[in-house]
Amino acid sequence: MEPILMRHRPYDTHSRQFRLDTHSIRRVLQEDMGMQYPVTFHVVRDDKAIGYQDHIEQDAIERCVAPYGPSLIDLFWRIVHPCYPILHKGKFMERYSTSYREIDAPILGAVYLISLNWWTYDRELSNKPAPNEGLLRERVIKTIQNSYHRPKLSSIEATLLLLQCKPEDALNPDHTWTRGYTSQALAIGEALGLHLDASSWEIPGWERGLRKRLSWALYMQDKWTALMHGRPSHIHDDNWGVEDIEDCDFYDLDENKDPRNDDVPMNDIQAGRRGFMEMVTLSKILSTILTDFFSLRASKSQDTVELYQRAFPVIQKLHIWQVPRRLCANGMSCCSYTMLQN
Repeated sequence: MEPILMRHRPYDTHSRQFRLDTHSIRRVLQEDMGMQYPVTFHVVRDDKAIGYQDHIEQDAIERCVAPYGPSLIDLFWRIVHPCYPILHKGKFMERYSTSYREIDAPILGAVYLISLNWWTYDRELSNKPAPNEGLLRERVIKTIQNSYHRPKLSSIEATLLLLQCKPEDALNPDHTWTRGYTSQALAIGEALGLHLDASSWEIPGWERGLRKRLSWALYMQDKWTALMHGRPSHIHDDNWGVEDIEDCDFYDLDENKDPRNDDVPMNDIQAGRRGFMEMVTLSKILSTILTDFFSLRASKSQDTVELYQRAFPVIQKLHIWQVPRRLCANGMSCCSYTMLQN
């Protein structure tokens, strides 16, 4: 569709959508970077997508963990979420408290799957046999792939969480699969505009913060996966418009803090937030290293003196960067955190 023509659509003043029988056009910004055309999304109902099955996927995932779903959700908020805050807790729990069927199947399964890593951390669960992790993983992968026909932010959330899970065979990790899923997440993220600056979009404030956290989580995943597997990074500065992450981008974490629930002390939340932000900073330094030293062209030079001269500015940045004392205190298995700890 011609972008310039999109500004002439009669958008609804409340939903900012122009609805047709087959789809809708959602406008999130009237003028993109000062240009005379808006930022829009092509929106289609879920039931129009290939492979859509109402509630069948959620039911299959829930059967894998029943009746321990709520306990796994609690483990997720207590252990995973503080240092890897890529979900909006309030929106998730608002729907989950109604029914697990209200949660998109990929993110429901991914939250359950990653929480199984801490099964023994729950006093009640530790004395019971854990669910079949292999079966759950298989269904999560299937639902994520299916969700790419109707991608949402939850599709990216689920993929990122899946990538943080321990490999099925730790001695023979499937690098091709990890690399491929990272690349898929990047491609879907671009379709959702996660490579763009959404700070001025006409969307709720909580979504702006969530988008920025997801964008930088994708950025970290791309950079550290490229380093670990010795492959090129897919994100380049020329096509990356996301602003630096700030404390205000985490406000919903404070907003959803229940003072009656001390399972997650505020200092743990703040330490996790600071760790996430520091990892973003470190990942940006890594991006420079990957480009200046490990790209195909840059790696041709093997002159020690020249390499040191080129490396000196990067070394200075690393000296300035300080590792927070409580970075990833709860043992999160995110590839970037693992790489740092090693």
